[in-house]
Amino acid sequence: MKELYRVSRNGCVLHITVPHPNHADFSTDPSHVRSIKPETLGMFSRDACEFFRSMGYANTPFDDICEVDFTLQNIRYDVDDADLGKSRQGRHRDC
Repeated sequence: MKELYRVSRNGCVLHITVPHPNHADFSTDPSHVRSIKPETLGMFSRDACEFFRSMGYANTPFDDICEVDFTLQNIRYDVDDADLGKSRQGRHRDC
């Protein structure tokens, strides 16, 4: 994240694509070692980390540790056919 922040221009928009942690592609691919959720990315925002500190939350202040300040603007979930089938059968909890 620190290197991503260093090479980004002020005001740029980054598009980050990751598999959902409940998706089969996440759990079966050994290269996926950590789940990335919107809450995870929020921990790299100065505003969010300041809010966490003011509320006494125990969140790690990655904004200070990495010297970054990202702002999460939009979250989009793309549901593939396999997940859509699970959702229709009541086996997928996030759809």
